[in-house]
Amino acid sequence: GGVRGNPNSGGRIKPGRDHIYLDPWNAEYFGGAEGVNDGDVWYRLAKEFRDPEFLWASEQAIFGGRPPLGQAVPPEYEAAYRERYQWFIERGIKPSVPGGQSKIGYYSPLKHRAPERLYLGPGRESGKPFVSFYIYDRNNNYMHCCDDAAGRLYEYCVDGAKFLHSSGKYNNRFWGQAAYDLLNVLPPDMAFPFKLEDGKMGGERDDVWKLASLSLPFCLNCREAPDSKNWFYDKSIKLFRRADDPEFGYAHGNVDGYWYLNNEYHLRSVYLGEFDRPTRLRNLRLAGPKGSITLAALDEIPERLKLSEHRGEEQVELTGADRAVAMRIVKDGRNGGRSLQLNVQPGTSLSVVLDGLDLKFDANDEYTRVSYDYRGSGAGMFLNEYTRPRYHRPHYNRGGILVRESLRTENSGDDSFGQFTYRNYFGAHSVWTRQTVLTEEGYLVVRDEYLPGPDVDGFQAAPNWMLNDEGDSEDAERHWYDAPAMSHAWWQTKRKRVLLYMHPDRRLEFGQVAHRASQDLGYAGLRSTFGRAILREGKKQVWLAVLRPFNEGVHPRTVAALINTKLNKNGLARATIGSMTVSINPDGDWTVDRR
Repeated sequence: GGVRGNPNSGGRIKPGRDHIYLDPWNAEYFGGAEGVNDGDVWYRLAKEFRDPEFLWASEQAIFGGRPPLGQAVPPEYEAAYRERYQWFIERGIKPSVPGGQSKIGYYSPLKHRAPERLYLGPGRESGKPFVSFYIYDRNNNYMHCCDDAAGRLYEYCVDGAKFLHSSGKYNNRFWGQAAYDLLNVLPPDMAFPFKLEDGKMGGERDDVWKLASLSLPFCLNCREAPDSKNWFYDKSIKLFRRADDPEFGYAHGNVDGYWYLNNEYHLRSVYLGEFDRPTRLRNLRLAGPKGSITLAALDEIPERLKLSEHRGEEQVELTGADRAVAMRIVKDGRNGGRSLQLNVQPGTSLSVVLDGLDLKFDANDEYTRVSYDYRGSGAGMFLNEYTRPRYHRPHYNRGGILVRESLRTENSGDDSFGQFTYRNYFGAHSVWTRQTVLTEEGYLVVRDEYLPGPDVDGFQAAPNWMLNDEGDSEDAERHWYDAPAMSHAWWQTKRKRVLLYMHPDRRLEFGQVAHRASQDLGYAGLRSTFGRAILREGKKQVWLAVLRPFNEGVHPRTVAALINTKLNKNGLARATIGSMTVSINPDGDWTVDRR
C-alpha cells in the first residue's frame, strides 16, 4: 500500500517518482538496507517459482504498489510496469495480494516456531489499515538489533499514511530503550522517558536506592553466552563454534539460544561493578517463577566475596587491611536494614565478585533474573566470568519473557484484535499485557496492564508513544496530542494526521519530550508522549489509549471532542469514537459496536 515500517531498519520512501518511471530496471521505492534493492530479490524469487505473491512484493518494493480500488493508476506507472515485468506479462502471471488477515508470524515456522511478530489488519490490499508488533523475546543479538524491546509496535498505517514507526537496530545503543512504542518502566530518579536537555535517557542520582538486574534469557543467545549442546564459545576468536564441526564457520552468538534449546543454566559467579563512586549494595538475589534465592544479603560481608581495585588498566585484589578499609557494613537499605558500603577512593573504582556458587536451573521457566539493590553509581553486572550481553543496562533491563499461551489474533469482519503478555518484565515477578483493537476505519485502541512485582515498587511507568515532532502543543497537563503522519504513500495526495488520546486518569502525569531517532529513521525528530504512573507492588496499573487518524485541516480539538474513554474498577476498557464504541475486557473479550 505504499507505506511500511520495519523492526530493524527504516523502510523509508525514496523521494521523487520521475526516476522510477524513467528507469524502472533500477527503480527503488523503499530504500533497502545495506544498499540492497529488495524489489530485485523478490523479482528473482517470483521468476524462480512463478509466484504471483512474490511478484506483488517486488512491485511494492520497486514502484510502491498500486493505489486502492477506484483510484486510477497513472499511465506512466503502467508503462514502467510493462517494461520491468514483461517476462511475467508474457506468461500470464499477475501480481496477487497475499491472503489472510490478523495472525502470528513465526521465526523458523516449520521447525522451531518461535513467535516473532503479531499482525493486525483486515487484509493487505492497498489503503487498508494495518498494525504490526515485534514480539520475539530473544532479540538482543538477532538481526544485529542489539536491543531489548520485545513487544514494540513498529508500524501503524492507515489509508496510505504511516503514523507510528519504531525501528530498533541502533536506537537502544545511541538513544536508549525508551525509544520504542511500548511500555517503559524506569527507576524513580531517572528523567522520564528522556532528559529534556538532550533527549537521551539518564538523570540518575547517586542518593536514591534502585534496582540493578540482568534477565537470564537475555544472556542465552548473546555474544558471550554460556556453552550448550550444539555450540561453544571459542575464547581465542571470541565467537561461537559448532560442537559437531568446530572448524566450519562461526556465529556471533549461541544459536541454540535463538531456539530456546539452552535454557538449562549453571550459575557459578556474579560480578558487580565497576563502581567509580562510593556505593551501597543490598540483597543480591536470584528470582523467577520458582521463587527467590538470596545469593548474598550483603547485610554482612560474605567470606567468599572478592574485592578488586581498578586504576586504569591495572586490577588488584584487596585483602587484609586494604579490604577492611575499602568496604564496611552500614545501617541503610532500600527497605531498611543494613547494606554493604564500598569506599571508592578518587581515581579508582571497585568491583566485587561473589564466587563459589553452584546453582543449576531452567533460566526461562524457573529462575529468570539476577538482581540487587544499590545506591550510588556504576551498577554493572556479568555472570560466570564473561557472560555479559551487549548494550545491557542494569538499571533498566526490560528482559521480558513472552507468555506464548497469551498470544491471540482474530478478526470480526474487518475489525481486528491482538493480545500478548510478557512476564519477567523489568522485574522477576512483574507482568505486562497489551490488548489492541484495530477497527475497519483504522482507529487503534490499546489497553495496557502492568502488574508490578517488588523489584519495581515506587518506579515510574507508561506506554511510550513516539509521534512525529510536529505536533500542535507541548502542554504537559493535557491528555491528548496530535501530529502529522511520518510518511505518505505516493498515491495519497491528502495529508494525514493522527490524534493520540490517553484516558484522563488523575493519577497520571501527561507530557511529551522531544528527541531524535537513530539512522534507522533518518535521525528524525520525534516526541515521546506518555501518561506516567507511579507503581506500587501488587497493584495493577491500567492505561488506555486511542489513536485516531484525520485529514489535515480539521482542527484536532474537533477530533478529540468526539472521543470518550472509561476504565472501571474491574479493568474493563471502553472507548467511544463518534458513534462507535470499542470494549476490551481483561480476559480478552472484545467488541466493536457501531450505531
